[in-house]
Amino acid sequence: MRSYELVLILDPGKKEKEREEELKKVEKIIEAGGGKIETKKEWGAKKLAYPIRRLQEGFFFQIDFAIEPAKFLEVERTLRVTKEVIRFLMVRKETPPSAPPNRRATEGKRGEVKSVRKVSK
Repeated sequence: MRSYELVLILDPGKKEKEREEELKKVEKIIEAGGGKIETKKEWGAKKLAYPIRRLQEGFFFQIDFAIEPAKFLEVERTLRVTKEVIRFLMVRKETPPSAPPNRRATEGKRGEVKSVRKVSK
């Protein structure tokens, strides 16, 4: 499973209860695709850079989830046709790079660096 981040915009004119129901629909879409929701964050109402569907503001949410790559496109297609979602963006989260090797473990007695790579004779 890969980790993804979804940011979506919902209509700010809806009441809190209606927004929660719409968010639950989105969660069900992800879970129906075999995904597992890790975190949810509510960013609140924000002004949009340009009007979308004649709206000047949107209510933003961020959902972090894990899903199989094969099911990712199915979730994206379903979100695209969902009326409640004004706009969304889904991106794959990068895995953190591995830590560099410990320099002290490769140093000799006088600060000389030992060869980490084995040399064949």
